[in-house]
Order: sequence, then C-alpha cells, then structure tokens
Amino acid sequence: MDDPRERIFREFMEKTEGHVNPKLLRRILDANADFTDWMIERHDLGKDYTFSPQFWGGFGPCAAYDWEYNHKRIDTTIGPGGTGWYLTNKLLGILLENGGAIRYRTKAEHLELDENGAICGVTVSDPGGKLHISCGACVIAAGAFSRNRELVDKFNPIFYKEGAEPVHIFTCATCTGDGITMGVEQGVDIDYVNARVGMFGPMRHPYGAAGFALCTSRHGVNVNKNGELRKPEPFGNAVSHLADEPGRVEYRIVNEATADRAEREAFGRPEDVPGCNMNPFYENWKAEFQQ
Repeated sequence: MDDPRERIFREFMEKTEGHVNPKLLRRILDANADFTDWMIERHDLGKDYTFSPQFWGGFGPCAAYDWEYNHKRIDTTIGPGGTGWYLTNKLLGILLENGGAIRYRTKAEHLELDENGAICGVTVSDPGGKLHISCGACVIAAGAFSRNRELVDKFNPIFYKEGAEPVHIFTCATCTGDGITMGVEQGVDIDYVNARVGMFGPMRHPYGAAGFALCTSRHGVNVNKNGELRKPEPFGNAVSHLADEPGRVEYRIVNEATADRAEREAFGRPEDVPGCNMNPFYENWKAEFQQ
C-alpha cells in the first residue's frame, strides 16, 4: 500500500492555505508512523489488530480482541470497545508498568516558568485543594474545548448561530480547553483561523444499529425544513452544510421498502471489534424503530 503521508501533507497545506509550519506538519505525520511502529515492535500491537476492510471503506487496522462489553452493543459507532478505548487502556498499562502515575480528578490550572522562561512546573487543583508539581518537561494535551463557549466562539463563530436550534454537545464536561487557556496565559500564539470546530451534523441518531444503517445509506430523499431537496452529505466535512439550513435541521424521507433495502445492504458490514454482530438489529429494524 502507498505511504499516504505526502498526499495528506499536500491536502492539509492546501486546505490551510499554507498557514501552518510545514516542518512541524511533517514531524507530526512522521511521528504517527513512528508511534505505530513502536506499538507493534515493543508492545505487541500486532496481536490485537488485523489489517482488514474498514466500516467506512478501504483498509486499515481492525481490532482482533474480544471483550465482553462488545456483545452488548447495539451500534458499532457507540463506545467503549473500539480503537480509542483499546489504545487508552494499552497506553495506560505501558505507563504504569514503567513507573508512571496518574492523578485523577486533578485539573491543571497554571504553567510555572523558571527565570529563563522554561516550564518548571504546574499548579493543579484536586478535591484537597491546590498543589504544585515540579517537572523537567510538560506535554500540553488538554486542548479539547467543546465545553468552553468562549473558545468555541473564537474558533468557529457560526457554531452557536443566533436563532438556530440549541447545540447538544456529546463530549464530557471536562473538555474546557485547559491546555489552550494555560498556553494563552504564558503568551502562546493560538491560531484561531485555521484550527476549527468540526461541524459534522447530527452524529448521534435516536436509534441503534438499524437507525445508523438508514442514516448512512444512499436511499431516500433529504429535505430541509422548507421542503427543499438536499443532497446527502458525506461524513468528514469541516463545516456541515446544516450550519446554513433553516433551524439546522434536515430530514431523510423513506418508505418501508426503501428502509428495508437499506437494512439488507447493511448485512455483513465489517465489525470494528469482534463480538459486535449487528445483523440481528438490521433484520429486526421495525421493532427497533418502534422502541
């Protein structure tokens, strides 16, 4: 298979109109490859994953382990149980095996600098109060900010559009952009133009596997609140066309025969992890919708 890094590099530079550091971008792409090699060679990633067809199309790593929770899932897009859950536990185990420690319920609040301007520690708070932690280096990886209205407005002003339907956020309450705010406090230059808030549209439908199969199928007719026809939108757009639709609402209209055809075509979809047999839900889609 061709190495996709050069293609991804060109596409990213084009989409950001060259406003990113090309050397840094290449380092990030190379680091992803190095990380995967490290996981395979040093931590047996290969025994837990296979290179197989992906649910979204194409080929890629698919989990080969079986976890009891997976047998209870009614939708392969609902975690835990997929790649993210696996890697989180895998990396946690590696950290603990090498003497690392995790502080839970602890919020980083302030980066501390020495007389030379280098980071030497961090002020945090936990249920017991404030605490100082010294460090020789600091990796800021707490940049998720979907629960911080002020940051969302800076990165994507149209997200909370006046007069639009209320926005439901599915991320956890701790996604408040602490890494960004601590960096700003120390003079870090944040790119509010090219770093965007993804607006994919309604990523969580009210049903399980059968509903997802229908939402992602090519069958049916899409209309907005004014009854105007709309083309189905592919996943992955940075800003969904729903941002400009009346009420940010779009409907998929199908009849029973069309819905049945969509569910039949969903049979045999690749599983993201073993133990997630969605076929019974596709077969009984009417009962699932009635629930």
